[in-house]
Amino acid sequence: MAICRQWAAVFLVLLLMGPAAAAMVKPKEVILRAYLSLDSEGAVQSVEWPRMEPQSRPITDRLEKAIRRWEFEPGTVDGSPVATRTGLTLWVGVGNNSQGGLTLSITKAQTGVVADHMVIPRYPMGQAKSGNSATVTLVLDVDGGGSVSNVTLQHYESRAKSVKSREEFEAASRAAAMLWKFTPESVAGKPIPSQVRVPFDFCMDTGWCYRKHLRNQAAGQPETPSGMATALDSVVRIKSEITATEI
Repeated sequence: MAICRQWAAVFLVLLLMGPAAAAMVKPKEVILRAYLSLDSEGAVQSVEWPRMEPQSRPITDRLEKAIRRWEFEPGTVDGSPVATRTGLTLWVGVGNNSQGGLTLSITKAQTGVVADHMVIPRYPMGQAKSGNSATVTLVLDVDGGGSVSNVTLQHYESRAKSVKSREEFEAASRAAAMLWKFTPESVAGKPIPSQVRVPFDFCMDTGWCYRKHLRNQAAGQPETPSGMATALDSVVRIKSEITATEI
């Protein structure tokens, strides 16, 4: 398992702008995160890209231009909309045109809390020695300070059926998740508690993991990358329709 800094993913995409771009046949997808500050009318006041390197600017500038055209519904206090800060997760399709230039399209967008500090679970030694693999999906309660206050098991899947295997995979996932830190949403300057879902893949048996991926794909079930937190709630609503239009 690996959780890459988002600037690293963008840097790899930027490499496609060189001569190798023409060799790319199928569009790829990267997941990027930003922080948005909205005024009481939902207009974007600022867009921040955490942990981005300068070489990512050709991409983030194009994305920001598109985001600033969207309409948002901010949080409210006593029923009245107020200035709000939220995280924004973007699924960005990356391809190339007939001239070999880079094309971008936002295929999906979601507001909500964003993870700032992530810890990868340690593979349980006994399970690694036995060649056991598993997927553990957790729901994390995030408090107003951005710390994890509670962890709930939502889903467990493994070919190893023993109770001990499940307990060890779950314990490793819980221990790591409790160390995560988030930037919570804030409404009129007040931080808001929230929930996120995080899957952790333990893949000693790559064949099992690949077959699981194919099963989910055949069933039309969207997969979240291992170690990626997805917000389950948000005080902000994106009013614009998100399409895969090239930007």
